[in-house]
Amino acid sequence: MSWETVYFNGFEDGQFIAPIPKKMPARHSVVWDESLPRPEMDIKQSPEPEVYEGKYSAVGFHVYTAFKWWCYTDPIPITPGKLTQASALLMVVAHGLGGDNSKPGACGMRVGLSRGDVTNPADTSIAWSEWWVVRDTLVNERGWALKVTPEVTPQSTTVRLWVQCNADVAVTISAGHWDNERVEQYLDGGTPPTPGAEVDYDRIRQIVRAELDATRLTG
Repeated sequence: MSWETVYFNGFEDGQFIAPIPKKMPARHSVVWDESLPRPEMDIKQSPEPEVYEGKYSAVGFHVYTAFKWWCYTDPIPITPGKLTQASALLMVVAHGLGGDNSKPGACGMRVGLSRGDVTNPADTSIAWSEWWVVRDTLVNERGWALKVTPEVTPQSTTVRLWVQCNADVAVTISAGHWDNERVEQYLDGGTPPTPGAEVDYDRIRQIVRAELDATRLTG
């Protein structure tokens, strides 16, 4: 399939967001479950491992508390009626259950794609990727995962890329890091080429056996 990148943000200018006006302009917006503490939003700087590549990445985090937040971009212009998908590289840090840093927390992240007028994370039209999770084990902690949304065909002229992070338990630190936000559209119209029929391996084995048997009989 041939995809064209219509939006990319690797945070290389060091610009992101601050939920309170202190140091960065709002090219992203943040909402959170207000029954839980407001997350801290910031950027990380290389050579810290929470930067996938380049100089900066984004992070939303809190310490000693559960939280739930969503971060969404300003509207991104697209061509209506084309297959569209969003992606980002995600890293989860979650440890310190009961004050023991060898015990994992329970924290996960995912990427979403919505029409440009959607700003409510409960909107059922948002297409969400699979989760990237640290839970029960630290095996995924500080590992980068590329998560991609399902392909959708917006009829709108703009979309938003979303990142969600949930921390279900209070631990020493829970953090969602991300880098390389991307929105892509399929180049050749709305629908990619239909893949060919699945290979019938059983039928192939039958043919091979028949040829081998014939060879043995005539050899």
